[in-house]
Amino acid sequence: MKKKIGISIGILVIVLIVAGIITNYSDSARVTTGHEPKCCIKVVSNDGSKVTYWGLGYKVVRYVGVSPNEPYESNIGVKMGNWFMKYELPKADIIEIEYEGQIITITDIKDIGIIENILLNSKYNGEICNGINTHKIILNKDIYYIKESCKEIQKGDKQATISTEDLETINNIIFQNKTNEIKSIAESYTFTKTYNVVNVADSNDENYLYLTIRQFQDEKVKTVKVQRSLANTVEKENNYEFTFQYTNNIPEDNIESIFANTMLIAIKKTDKQGLEQVQDSIR
Repeated sequence: MKKKIGISIGILVIVLIVAGIITNYSDSARVTTGHEPKCCIKVVSNDGSKVTYWGLGYKVVRYVGVSPNEPYESNIGVKMGNWFMKYELPKADIIEIEYEGQIITITDIKDIGIIENILLNSKYNGEICNGINTHKIILNKDIYYIKESCKEIQKGDKQATISTEDLETINNIIFQNKTNEIKSIAESYTFTKTYNVVNVADSNDENYLYLTIRQFQDEKVKTVKVQRSLANTVEKENNYEFTFQYTNNIPEDNIESIFANTMLIAIKKTDKQGLEQVQDSIR
């Protein structure tokens, strides 16, 4: 009799595990694509601001903007995990990300929640690699660095591994916000100047290099600090076309003013000499 009961319990456990795997896979696909999970018990909080979907070994937590009856895709925060997962709305009002020489401000609550959960739920217990910091993220006054080459997030003197999917998610948020910022600018202007690079030197900040440059027919040399990602292949004693962008304030036509009042967006090597070099006027 006891043997039969044990076999029955074993079969039941196996059935529940298989059912949990199948329903988890199904609901994970739905949540990832922005649809409400189906194989769950739906529980609404007393104040109606939070909906929890309980599945076999997993749950989905969803925060709503108006009411739990609004369309699922209108949620202001959603996360899927195991039964013991804790998920709260982001505490930060904004996140600032320095990436490719630009500072992108993230204000959308969904984007903040996604980035915050990636950063806060990572386990920082490994040794820091020697890769270059590609992202600097400021969250609640804490600073995080991402090294794309090492696939790691650095916080203080420890690091955590970041998955390819999470890295792509952060980069997609950055790209979308950069696109929105560009759209919000009524009008921007670009121009190109050619400079001879006299010297290249490292900076104390591994994200930047110092370039000593000189313009054709100008004996003065100036040293400027530029993003390493733009100048990583720059070599001294070569000519390069520097492309700049600005919006409202028109810089003076000299190296100091140009680098102080515009955004450097590209550096390209050129074989053009003397008067053939590109030296755009500034409107």
